[in-house]
Amino acid sequence: MIQDGIDRRRLLFGMAACSLCGASLGIGSAQAKPRPKPLEAADPAKTERHDILMLLTAKLVYEGWTLPLGNRDLVAAFASIEPDRAFRPYAGHNIGALAVDEHGKPVAFAMNRNVALNSPLEHAEARVLRKVVALNNGDAGERLPFPAIFRNHKIYTSLESCSMCSGMMDLCNIAEVYYAQEDPSQKHIGDILFKLHEADGERGAPHPFMTSYCSLTPDLGAAYKAWQKRTHEPGTGTDVIAFLASPEAYRAFRKAGRAFDAYRPAHAGNIPFLAEARQAARSLAADID
Repeated sequence: MIQDGIDRRRLLFGMAACSLCGASLGIGSAQAKPRPKPLEAADPAKTERHDILMLLTAKLVYEGWTLPLGNRDLVAAFASIEPDRAFRPYAGHNIGALAVDEHGKPVAFAMNRNVALNSPLEHAEARVLRKVVALNNGDAGERLPFPAIFRNHKIYTSLESCSMCSGMMDLCNIAEVYYAQEDPSQKHIGDILFKLHEADGERGAPHPFMTSYCSLTPDLGAAYKAWQKRTHEPGTGTDVIAFLASPEAYRAFRKAGRAFDAYRPAHAGNIPFLAEARQAARSLAADID
């Protein structure tokens, strides 16, 4: 019986790897490199709504940007970009996550605050999940039991989720997660978790999608390459975090934020959707901590 269980897990894990990258991993393999899945939406209006929400996420990251004020060269570089902006001291990696309810309404936003809170647990996705729980457990409105708090919620995050955040979203039964930039250091763990559940025929880990259709994704890719060329950093993936404190990354998020402000939907049905997203932008920006 024990051996049967081991064989079954080996089969499931192998199936997950095969469907992602075409090669069986086997138990103990450490070289899995599944590819991220771009969004394949047949409905252009739906794709446009994803675009709006990712640009909103980028705008909020821009609004909540923090800077290592002890780095004089970096401070001078940012002063040349935004001479009238007073940046907050570096509070954590400039990564943001937006939670959206089953109706597509933005309900919470959070940024990485590892440095400010002196904890490796304060990632953007983890923090935004806790904010949704806190909203549910507040004094106003209906208070749902914890298994029902996340009802077809989606997460939009500026950087591909790590193993911790992917696991938390799995436990919360988040339906889908959309991300603007890959994090090679995480080996696409979100895809692996999704495929493990899919192979078992159950709902669990969110379906990850990279928002390649959103202007933020190619702009971040180009900015990352430019930063690597300037700093001569190897493209190992671990340097993504350093990139997210750079002027190149900041310009990409600023551009995306301005694109959100100037957005004109191609689909008339998305005009009220954009109006609601802009209203949410004002309230969520005021609540960035």
